[in-house]
Amino acid sequence: MGVICILDQFGYANISDWSSLLHSPNPTEVSSILIRTISVQ
Repeated sequence: MGVICILDQFGYANISDWSSLLHSPNPTEVSSILIRTISVQ
């Protein structure tokens, strides 16, 4: 969550652009996926 907050402060991605925390096979780790929609013309 700390990295996500830093990326939000830098304007890279809003906190709301990230998925909820996902469990990994390693019980001490979690991950989150950045979800963005882009317009292609």
